[in-house]
This record gives sequence, structure tokens and C-alpha cells, in this order.
Amino acid sequence: MRQRSQTPADRQLRKALENMRYKACTLEDIEFLRTRIAGKGQGRPKLSNERFRHVSIIAARNLQRDKINELGCIQYAEDTNQQLSHFFSVDRWKTESAPGRGNKKRSKSTQESDIIDKHIQKLIWDLTPDCTDHVPGKLSLCKGMPVLIKRNEATECCITNGAEARVVSWHSDISTGVPILDTLFVELINPPRSVQLDGLPLNVVPLTKQTMTIKCRMPNDQYEQISRQQIPILPNFAMTDYGSQGRTRPNNVVDLYNCMSHQSYYTCLSRSASTEGTILLQGFDPKKIMGGASGYLRQEFRELEILDEITKLRHSGILPGHIEGHRRNTLVRAYQHWKKNECPRHVHPAIKWSKSDPLKLLDYVEDATWSIVKKDSTKNKATKGSIVNNNKTIPQPMMTDDNALKVHDSLSQSETLPTVPTGFIWSSTYSCAYDALFTIIYNMWTENQRKWTEKLKWNDHLSSLINNFHELQQKEITMETCRDRLRQKFHELDRNRFPMRRGAGTSIMDLCEEMFQGAELGIRTMSCKVCDRQESHNISTLALECYRLDGPTLESGSIKLITDWIGTYLSKNGIYSGQRCCRQKMLAASSLQSTPRLLAFNVASTNIILVKQFALKITTKKNFYLRGMIYHGDYHFTCRYVDKNGDIWFNDGIETGRACTKERNIQTTAIQDLMSCRGKLIATIIYAQRM
Repeated sequence: MRQRSQTPADRQLRKALENMRYKACTLEDIEFLRTRIAGKGQGRPKLSNERFRHVSIIAARNLQRDKINELGCIQYAEDTNQQLSHFFSVDRWKTESAPGRGNKKRSKSTQESDIIDKHIQKLIWDLTPDCTDHVPGKLSLCKGMPVLIKRNEATECCITNGAEARVVSWHSDISTGVPILDTLFVELINPPRSVQLDGLPLNVVPLTKQTMTIKCRMPNDQYEQISRQQIPILPNFAMTDYGSQGRTRPNNVVDLYNCMSHQSYYTCLSRSASTEGTILLQGFDPKKIMGGASGYLRQEFRELEILDEITKLRHSGILPGHIEGHRRNTLVRAYQHWKKNECPRHVHPAIKWSKSDPLKLLDYVEDATWSIVKKDSTKNKATKGSIVNNNKTIPQPMMTDDNALKVHDSLSQSETLPTVPTGFIWSSTYSCAYDALFTIIYNMWTENQRKWTEKLKWNDHLSSLINNFHELQQKEITMETCRDRLRQKFHELDRNRFPMRRGAGTSIMDLCEEMFQGAELGIRTMSCKVCDRQESHNISTLALECYRLDGPTLESGSIKLITDWIGTYLSKNGIYSGQRCCRQKMLAASSLQSTPRLLAFNVASTNIILVKQFALKITTKKNFYLRGMIYHGDYHFTCRYVDKNGDIWFNDGIETGRACTKERNIQTTAIQDLMSCRGKLIATIIYAQRM
């Protein structure tokens, strides 16, 4: 919509266009649009008004455009007391051309010569531009006539396809027996920038004839290719809805009668700069803009709204770090996993979704495997009765490459009782989230296997992981087998959140939520200040998403340390949550039943700064120490592990593999240096008690 004024009528037009976009116009919208139909009655807009004289009409079909242009040329010459000058194209048969593909009516050229018979030439000249690839065989012009340029001739001079202009003068010759244009001088109308050519007035540019190969639809419906020399312009007394796209028209004359869909209606009417400058030639079919859009189109609009919301959040700096992707499908799926069925604000009611009308979760689309295809020097001979399916691909095993496994099949004594932390070799199916988290958990476990085995087995996932760690200690499996067993388990649980394919990664917060879930960890009570509604939920995970919470009494940006956030989260007064009631956020008061052994915090895209240790009192006071940091950037996770001596170890499954690189001691490391790592930003931090 390109409105430039804000009258009550303009607001009605804007509302009608918003509804029309989703094929959801109301009876009120229809009645308003009918007030813009031209007529003789009082209050009706008049086509005889000077502002609409010789204004290009937007029509639905090329055939309408050509007929209106033909009549418009005659009327313009009559109104300006001029004679029309007719200029013809220079045509020749395209004898070497091949038949057009996919059209049985299109015939091969059987012409022995490129010269066109005079009788046939007259028929070709009389064809409308719709039948000749929009390159006219005959141009009827006079000075001042509006024209539309149909080719990109000189973009640096604003001579582009779709540019509007007025005829100023021309050079022609009659050496072939009929008038032929050599050069046409036109004045550009409202060009993006002023054009000044030597020897010509401002914005006046020359157009020269071009040689083009075009397909002519002959009167017998056969197609013939010809080589045509003509200046690529058309009279501009009408244009199609397609050709009108991208224009702002202070005076917008439209004919909706033959428009086929609500998109066509919307394109025509949304060119208007004001209601006063909008006029409809005749009536229209209300059914085409009422009743709701098709399911696939509503899905498309909904996905665009999600992308718009992602862009808005990213611009504001509050988009969580795990909402990231290099393709539209990846981004939308990540947002859906994060927000579930929550709909962004300001979404049009026609496409709004909710729990009762959910937005379908996008299917995962496998990335194609790219390879350079080399020309085979030998010709393949077809074997009778054999069919080769070139589209079929053989799935690769989920484990690490055989060569990599052979190197590590024999587990050394140092891996059984590691003297330095150990990590996981990255898998090409995007295992980095698992590599980072499991590296931290595994090395914590090896420091005190007995106690951590007892304390970590509070759910099936952790129990399974610990059992695999024991097999690893017995040299029965490799590190990567241990990881992939859990990956497969998560994939079977939810293949969308935990994919095992190239091109699709796992959110570190989704993984932490699932790994650290448990029963009756605590209670979270939601309350509404307006209606006094209350509801309680069990806290089901010790992986807390900091970015979803705002303090009720804290100004924006005031939460700095993770300890501030924890204190606010466990405050009896409650904090504002993402859940809404009575058009405002509900207060959430959280309480834990006992002091947990381990806590994970997602701090991606927040202003929260970590601390090296803190004390937490639920029943008794316990100290928590920083044990792990997971970083994210460029679609990849890495981690740092802090051992019991305070030494910091870096691991990247791609670069370092199983090896961990020692950096420095946490006591001598500045907090700011822990907030980022080798170009990646902090995403998740893990604290644990000492065992």
C-alpha cells in the first residue's frame, strides 16, 4: 500500500486492502469499494474529471490492454488536434530457429528464404502486441503521447523496462516503402534521477530500434519465429496488473471485472496513493475477495509473519542465539520449536494461529549433496532390462568414518582414567550440540564417578548416558558410539527437535531441557493481577531459559549478573513471564523443593554476565561452581570445561577432536574473557556443586 494521505476514506481503503490481501474483505469493505465505481450519479467519481484524462488504465489481460491502447491513441490525437503517424517494423523469417519446446501448435520454420510475403507481412503487422511477445508490428504515435518502455536499453540513463515517458520527436525513413522509426526521442516521467544528455533537454533520451527474435501467434494459432527490428515501446493508455507492480499512482484507474483472483484485485488497488485518486471503471465480483484464502497461501503468509518477527527481534537485539539458520525452512522451524503455537502480535486475524488452530510444523527438507560432475570419456552402454535410479541415495551410517574409528578402537589406559579432559569427534550430521554438552558432563563424571553416578541418575536420559560412560571405561565402546546412542534415542523421541541429518542442527537449549528434566523439581505458580486467575505447574527441568523472563520492578537492561537473575527467578513476588492473560503478562513465582546438584542456564542474546561461583540456599546453603560454558556462532557449538583444579580446557569436535586444549586457570581469567571464545558467543553456562 502506497497511500500518501490520511483522510477517513484513506483509512477505509487501507483497511479494505489489508483484508483483501488475505481474501477476507467484509461487507463494509465491499460497500466502500463500490463507492469508487465511476458513474453519473451524485457523489460518484467521474472519468471525465481532468485528473483522470489519458491516465493509464490497469486491466487484467493483455488483450484488454492492447485494445485500450489502440483506442487511446486515436482519442489522444483527437484531443490534441494531431494526426497519428504510423511506423512499421522490419521483419524477416527466422529460418534457422528450432521449434519451441512443449507446444505442439508451434511449428518448425519451413521457409526457404527469410523474406516474408507481402500478404503475410500485412497479417503479421496487424497482430496485436499480445501475439508478438509485446513487440508491436505497428506503432501509432504523435507528440506528447504517453508510452511505456519495454526493454532495458540503458539502465544508467533510466531507460529501463517499465519506465514511463512521453513522445518528443523522432527520426524515420521510408526506404523500404513504409515508414520505419530509426530513433525516437522521449521525455522520461518522474525518473529515479535526472538525466541530462549533451544536446538534449533535461530527461529527454533517445531510443533506437533493436533486433529481437520473437514468437508470433498467427491467426491460425500456429507459432512462427521472426526477427523483428522495432523500437521496444508500447502506448501507455493501459497496462496489466502484472506490469503495474512497484508503481505508486496518484491517479489510479482500474478495471477489476476480469481480475482472476484476490491477489490481482490487491495488486491493482494497492497502487493508489489516495482514495480520491482511485476510480473503478465498472463493477466487480465480491466473491473473489471474500471467504478466506486457500490453506497453502495462509501457511505462506504465516511463515512470512514469523520471518518478520525474527527480523524484528534480531534488530532489537533480543533474538535468542539458537534461533539461527541459513535457510528459510531452518529459521521458521527453530522459531516454531521455541514459541510452539504462540502467535506474534499484530498478525491479521485471518491468518492468526493458536492452540485451537495451530500452525503446522514445517517438515524437514534434506540438503542436497553437491558434487562436481565430470564428463565421462567412455560412453555407457544401456543394458536391456536394467533401470538405474539416479535420484536414489544410499544413506550413510551415523557412526564416525571407519578410518577414524580404527584409530580409536583400542582405548588406552589414559582414556579409562584420563589425566586430561576428553571430548568427542564431530560427526558431519551436526553433532556439535551433543559434543559440547557431553564433553562437560563426561569430564565432570570422571572426576568422581561414584558420587556423580549416584547424583546424576535422576532421569532415564542421564541414566542411559552414565551406563554408556561405564561401557566406555570398560573399553567396550568408543566416545562417539556413546554419543550416537543418545542421539538416536533423542531422535526417536522427537525427530524434528533432534534431527540426525546434514543441514539440521539441534538447539543446545532443547538438548539441555531434555537431558536435565525431572519430576517434582519445584513449583511455578502463574497469576494474573487483573482477574486473579492462578495456575500452578511443576518445574520439569533444571535447564532454565533466561531470555524468556523480565523482572517486574527492574528496568530494561538492569539484570547483569546471573545471580541477579536467579534471585529474581526465585523471588516470592514473582516475575513477568511470557504467558499472557487479560492482555498482559502473568506473574510467575518459582520455588525449588531442594537444592539441585547441577543447573544449566541459557543466556544467549541476553545481557546476563556469568559469575565464577555463587551460593544458593533452598533448604541449606550450597556453593555452585562454574563447570562448563557452551559457545555458539556460525552454526556450530564449542565448549570450555573447568576441572576441579580450576583449569580451563577448550574443545571443538571439528578442530581438536577428542583432545582438549588447556588455556588458563579460572582464577586468573577475567569474566569478560569467558563471555566469548574464538569468535563465538556464550550460549549456555553450567554450574555444579563439588562432589
